[in-house]
Amino acid sequence: MFASEPLLTITLFTLFALVGPPVLALNRGIQRRAGQMQRFGEEVSSQLVESIGGYRDIMAAGHFDHMADRFQEVLSKSARTSVTTTVWAQSAGIVIATATSAMMVIPYFAKVHSITSPADVGRVITYVILLSWVMPSLSALARSSSNLALAAPSLRAVRELLGTTPRLPGPTSDQSVADQSTMFFGHVDHIRFENVGLNIDGRWLVDDLNFEIPGGQLTAIIGQSGAGKTTIFHILLRLMRPTKGAS
Repeated sequence: MFASEPLLTITLFTLFALVGPPVLALNRGIQRRAGQMQRFGEEVSSQLVESIGGYRDIMAAGHFDHMADRFQEVLSKSARTSVTTTVWAQSAGIVIATATSAMMVIPYFAKVHSITSPADVGRVITYVILLSWVMPSLSALARSSSNLALAAPSLRAVRELLGTTPRLPGPTSDQSVADQSTMFFGHVDHIRFENVGLNIDGRWLVDDLNFEIPGGQLTAIIGQSGAGKTTIFHILLRLMRPTKGAS
């Protein structure tokens, strides 16, 4: 191409290079909005896990409408950010496609006045064919920058995760259950329930529950489905407040 039409070739690739700054500006906007979209996606997932896992507690506490409003708000923000990110990504693609199309058309207009013989026609057609071989690679390279901008927040999160040092060492095989519990949760003398009862909507889920578990020992709570095993743990973890008694 340069040997055939040096000035035209330099002009075309200079014009294509001038597309770089606006595309980079768009990519920075894409990357910023892709990060927001990722954060909203994480928040949506967190809300789902919290709502589904704690459905009974939410219903028992009468917070269903509040949780539904929160979830709707997060979904709306996520949807708006997704649409905005897509618009920015498509805008970068439009700029690149416009520049590519212009580079394919310019040779016709630049050389139409110099066509005086069949040889000139052949030279212009040959030049355009050579250009058509080069442009797909340049366009793909330019579009890949937008794809990288979309993926950059996720790549950054993965890199940070891989570089994270665990805060707590894992228990070794020669440690006892008591040693492991002390390492992760601190020393617990005992767990005691005294006359604990939980009443929801006039129904006692547990009533007059009394037991004591010595610290540092492994204890199993067994029973049929609906006997109240999960409720006991919810009370123990302060996810639910007992109607009476102390724990």
